[in-house]
Amino acid sequence: MNTNITGYDLPLTPPMDLNSSMRDIDVISPFPMQLRTRNNVGLFSARRNATPRGGHDDDWLIRQHFGIDLLAPIGTKVFASASGKVVLSNTDSITILHDYGLKFITNYFHLQNVVVAANESVSAGQLISEVNNHPDWPEETHLHFEVRLPFDSVENHYAHSLPVNPTFAMYHWEIKNYKNKDGVDRSVIDDTHIVSFEEIVRSRQLRFVMIKVENNDGRPLYLPIQTGLVEDASLAETIRQAFMTNKRVRLVWRESLFFSKIQSDYEKVAIVAEVKVYR
Repeated sequence: MNTNITGYDLPLTPPMDLNSSMRDIDVISPFPMQLRTRNNVGLFSARRNATPRGGHDDDWLIRQHFGIDLLAPIGTKVFASASGKVVLSNTDSITILHDYGLKFITNYFHLQNVVVAANESVSAGQLISEVNNHPDWPEETHLHFEVRLPFDSVENHYAHSLPVNPTFAMYHWEIKNYKNKDGVDRSVIDDTHIVSFEEIVRSRQLRFVMIKVENNDGRPLYLPIQTGLVEDASLAETIRQAFMTNKRVRLVWRESLFFSKIQSDYEKVAIVAEVKVYR
């Protein structure tokens, strides 16, 4: 099995569409999603406290969060992220096995109104359930979504599989399909200087460049730098060089719902899309 496979390599589609459940939302994309990042608990590979060991409250085990949490209101429809066969189905979770020559598993947790049963075949984008309340996080109801690679050809389930990070596979849908309301898909700041340049790391798994520029009322702009796109790495280096040499720049940015929770001052985060450096 190729252990270098990432979420980008798999034929994944979004497991939700918030346009149908959040009517006041901007048309960020046909499949807007919102990553849960408060205290890092919703990020892939974040550290979590597990059940107390031996029944002692002061003796906790540490576990990792091997999926991503996608914020959504209760009742948001959940879809199969790829075509496959339902392996497990109960009142609040679903496991689907997908076989495209390469086998992989998707898991969906915190559900209600499950409408598929074990051994049933499903198609990508097919309705399978809805988001349910989470008793530990009533203020942040969400879908817990996992992608895993089975390493046992017979036991294709959770205990016999390795987790794959689907974060940027989901984010790529926003990049490809972005459309803000009123048809405005980009904002421009021209003939400006970058006045600060910082790197932000969330839970060791999510890295951003954060910059501030003149003529933008102090609003920071972000660039995720683990997207898997060579263009983003090159863009980050161009921005860094422009800051170091105090060059004038033209920046194009868009709003992101997916990463909106990495900051609290604005409803959506501003993501750098293009940069031009004036010589």
